[in-house]
Amino acid sequence: MTSSIGISVYPDDGDAPEELLKHADVAMYRSKELGRNTFQFFDADLAAHRLEQHTLETALRAAVKENALRLHYQPVIRLSDNAVVGAEALLRWSDPERGDVAPQVFIPLAEESGLIHVLGEWVLRTAALQCAEWHRAGLALTVSVNLSGRQFYREDVAQRITQIVREAGCRPDWIELEVTESSLLHDLDAIKKVLEQLREEGFGVAIDDFGTGYSSLSHLKHFPIDTLKIDISFIADIETDPGDAAITEAIIALARGLGLRVVAEGVATQEQFDFLGARGCHCFQGYLVSPALSATDFAAFNGARH
Repeated sequence: MTSSIGISVYPDDGDAPEELLKHADVAMYRSKELGRNTFQFFDADLAAHRLEQHTLETALRAAVKENALRLHYQPVIRLSDNAVVGAEALLRWSDPERGDVAPQVFIPLAEESGLIHVLGEWVLRTAALQCAEWHRAGLALTVSVNLSGRQFYREDVAQRITQIVREAGCRPDWIELEVTESSLLHDLDAIKKVLEQLREEGFGVAIDDFGTGYSSLSHLKHFPIDTLKIDISFIADIETDPGDAAITEAIIALARGLGLRVVAEGVATQEQFDFLGARGCHCFQGYLVSPALSATDFAAFNGARH
């Protein structure tokens, strides 16, 4: 057993026992955030941060309950002919008081609070319903949905994902599930088992943000993977940074050598497009073609390209 300890000091951090305990509790949660099995002293800035996090969490729970979240879809384009072949479902939250809240702010909060399970199922269900609707309308697209590493901790996750998608009238092979490279580092055997179950059901599997984590390349041949997604941090400077250009080129060659599809994220310029095309990258997404769109705007965008 290990312990996470929070410490408050009388009288600097409070006069009353209740106040001291509350502040020690705040410091204890900070210990957990820093990796557990450690200790932290209370400070006022920390308290303000925890209060803001708590307020934001309360607002997020209300947004989930009131169905105030929405999905946008970023087109995935095939480089060889500029055809729209898929869409990545991206969660958006606009709070009445805060305005648009960035995913990099509220997703970690959802993971920490446990809300990620509810959010993840809502995203999957909504994306599957939309995918099925597009297929009925003649748009044969694959929709990519991100999975949090926390979602793998549930024993029935593969069965639950399959059930949600099928109940939405969507075929599993119309959905590609994206997992971040860093999430593969935790409980490798358990995650591999879940991904294998999902692949057997027909789902595609993609590693998102590839190249930013520290996983062994040997994982690529052991995990059931269909797609590698090159992180935007490499794409942004491939025109000017020889290191980023070399890494991007190596990832493309690696993916093709393993028989995997490779998708570049964050393509914003014609020069980036030309670089990727010359090296055999299969698909891309980014502002060069389109930002993430509402479902209605996505259908209009796709129709305009045909």
